[in-house]
Amino acid sequence: MSLRRRLTLIFLAVTLFGLLAVNLVTFFSLRTFLYGNVDTELDQALNVAYRSAVFASFHKQKVSKSRIASLIDPSIYVEFRNLNWKIVVNRPSNTTGNVDPAPVVPQNIPAIEGPIKFNSKKVNFHILFPVPQAVTVGTHSKSDIQYRIEAAKLPSGTIIVGETLTSVNETLSRLIIIELFSSLLVLFLIGASSYYVLKRGFRPLNAMIDTAQSIGKGNISARVEIDSKIAEVDRLGSALNDMLSELEFAFVNQSRSEDNLRNFIADASHELRTPLTSIRGYSELLRNSKLDPERFDFALDRISKESNRMWRLVEDLLLLSRLDAGRPLDQKDFDLVTLVAEAVLDFQVSFPNYPVEMNLPNKYTLVGDVDRWRQVVSNLLNNVAVHTPDSTKIEVTVASDENTVLKVKDYGPGMTQEQLARLFDRFYRSIDQKVIQDDYSSISLGLGMAIVKAIINAHGMKISAESELGHGTEFRIYK
Repeated sequence: MSLRRRLTLIFLAVTLFGLLAVNLVTFFSLRTFLYGNVDTELDQALNVAYRSAVFASFHKQKVSKSRIASLIDPSIYVEFRNLNWKIVVNRPSNTTGNVDPAPVVPQNIPAIEGPIKFNSKKVNFHILFPVPQAVTVGTHSKSDIQYRIEAAKLPSGTIIVGETLTSVNETLSRLIIIELFSSLLVLFLIGASSYYVLKRGFRPLNAMIDTAQSIGKGNISARVEIDSKIAEVDRLGSALNDMLSELEFAFVNQSRSEDNLRNFIADASHELRTPLTSIRGYSELLRNSKLDPERFDFALDRISKESNRMWRLVEDLLLLSRLDAGRPLDQKDFDLVTLVAEAVLDFQVSFPNYPVEMNLPNKYTLVGDVDRWRQVVSNLLNNVAVHTPDSTKIEVTVASDENTVLKVKDYGPGMTQEQLARLFDRFYRSIDQKVIQDDYSSISLGLGMAIVKAIINAHGMKISAESELGHGTEFRIYK
């Protein structure tokens, strides 16, 4: 059973119990009120009948129907029984029309005794003490007419008064019919309105279910529409959308990371295979004892250089791995101006054809790993030497503004937007790099810029690159 139907049934059940309670309270309250009115009329009639019987007994007269008719309303049934429980006088009720059947009066009917006091002038008595007890009885006929009767004892017998409950029962029957039909109408209206409201209220939840099923089938970009005008449902939809966005972002990042990992493994394998192939080839040559000394020395030299190249690659990979793992750096205060000046001096010794202009303040203190910052500056300068022609001017600036830490700008040929987009990718090498040594061991491995970015990020900073063909490239490290 669906939740909507279950809630509708719960609403109907609660409403049914509520209506039943209200109807019962209304019915019994009205019944008590109507029976109370009848009992009050019977109290008055019994008082009159008792007075009349006592008066007749005092004056040695008989109680007659005519005397009762003149004193008591015709709707009241009156009878007098002697001590042997024989009916001496009875006056049926409703004497003007069809006479009502006489009630069945049990012999053990609770009857009150009214004390009588006499004096020479008048009769004093109090018949309504204690209060008469009314009982409900049937009739001698086969009809369903009921009576409420009361009785009082006399020295000569018992006097009984009664009144039919026909009008009272008709009123109560009409009330039951009214309550039944009104309750059915209320149940129908509440059931229909609850079903409609719940159906309308569950519409956004059904949409969420459809969205979840769509996502389960692979559409991770599906989202929940938030326009139900129900605060709780809209909050749930917004929370689901936030969660789905995070999941999609994580899924995309995971997929991208897996692709990067596969590319990284392929590139690293390729880079390692090249020196390993050379080392293996030259090792096979060394096994040949017929090699002349010159060729023997050449093979040893190539093995040494390829080993260094492979060692440099492994060291770079280990550094990237440590930075990716978030291992703590050797943090301490140092002067970036001194570090940059030393790095530029080393660069000019290796590449004297590149003029370098430095814009340095007197001092600029940073907190970080000195060796890693020296590697950053060296990589940025060496990148210029690898990708620009000789005599390319370089500008190095420290703290050009309060956010900028370091800028390295060259006036070389610049890069395309495609090259700029992949500049910090691992193992990315552009086709314009130069061979700056004749042994090819200095060719870029494609990890220099990736290492620079990883180091800068590990220090809580950022690096950006701007380039335009024919106008050079500028690297900016900022907080």
